[in-house]
Amino acid sequence: MDNGKWAIKDVISTLLIGMLMIVIQIVINLVCMPNDFVSMVLSTAFTAFVCGVVYMLLATRVGKHGCTLIYTTMLGIVYLISGNWYLTPWFILVGVICELILIKKGSYQNTKKVIASWSVNGLLHQGTNFLPILFFWDTYYTFAMQSGMEQSYVDAYLYYYTTPFWIAFIVILTLVLAFLGALVGTRLMDKHFRKAGVL
Repeated sequence: MDNGKWAIKDVISTLLIGMLMIVIQIVINLVCMPNDFVSMVLSTAFTAFVCGVVYMLLATRVGKHGCTLIYTTMLGIVYLISGNWYLTPWFILVGVICELILIKKGSYQNTKKVIASWSVNGLLHQGTNFLPILFFWDTYYTFAMQSGMEQSYVDAYLYYYTTPFWIAFIVILTLVLAFLGALVGTRLMDKHFRKAGVL
């Protein structure tokens, strides 16, 4: 139960579960990368679903205000290291927004609020795809070329993230899968981890 006080085990759990979620995201991105459609249209939604399951473990096991912000900050640091510096403040902002959803005492023990928090997290994760087009195109384009990406990849990127139909599809799919991932995670926590005495 959230008593507001952090213990060493809470810090360790947050860091380990956060790292696991980041590794999952990297693996999904790598698996989806060979196909432009899967990479640009589906991968973030897939990540939102799978990480949503794991996020419920973080929220249930730690359940302290700030654990979501720590995870998103860790993710932002990974993007900073990879050269996408402008995404670091974005993920910190995402973490703050999610924490505001859970700001009231006991919110981390409120399943509906935790699911809502992750749903928003998954949706705002799409900022990694839309922000470059809106504000940092020159930076993104330079990074893409230096990373060895072909012009066809950049053209496909612009197509999927500027076409109204695909924008709507991507946003709705991501929100739905983020919600379903958190829902599945909740049921797994109740069915397996609580009964096993892990939580």
